[in-house]
Amino acid sequence: MSVWRVLVDFGLPPPLVLTALLILPTPRVVRKGLLAFAQNVLFLRVVGGLKLVHFVLTVTGMMMIGAAVHTHDLRKAVDETMSANQRTAVMARIWREERNFWICVLTFILWGMLYRFCSLMLDYMALRDRVCQLEAQLSQQGDSKRESGGAGGKADHASGGVPPKRQEEPSAPPAPELRQRGKSKPA
Repeated sequence: MSVWRVLVDFGLPPPLVLTALLILPTPRVVRKGLLAFAQNVLFLRVVGGLKLVHFVLTVTGMMMIGAAVHTHDLRKAVDETMSANQRTAVMARIWREERNFWICVLTFILWGMLYRFCSLMLDYMALRDRVCQLEAQLSQQGDSKRESGGAGGKADHASGGVPPKRQEEPSAPPAPELRQRGKSKPA
């Protein structure tokens, strides 16, 4: 089994599947479970405390650079004095190296995107939980003020309560027939 086969079989599917699952609109409980699983996969300690995501990004980055250099060297080897069969063989090798390069690029980008997306989703979920906690505290404070007989108004607003709702102004003047109804008709 070649290095490229290992990369395609084991390096490409995990970030592809995890990213696709995290993008899907799912209930909050499912999303939290997927995030926990993705976090366990990404931050798995592999070699001497190195996280899996950093290890894979390093390996695919080095493979990508190696494939690019090797492709460049093969392109230099194409000579006008070659026979058609030799030229075809060299072009086939170039094509395989370019394919390997693009596989590395895709794998590198997917792991990087998964890492960044997972980090953003973890931050989002933490902030979302914090907002829910603050809303619960605010509603609890509002309930305690109502029970104690708080009058509401400017004093509540100044102490951190919810401001009173403003009356909305009309977006347009009243229609002419409505203005006519208000006036008395001459007899």
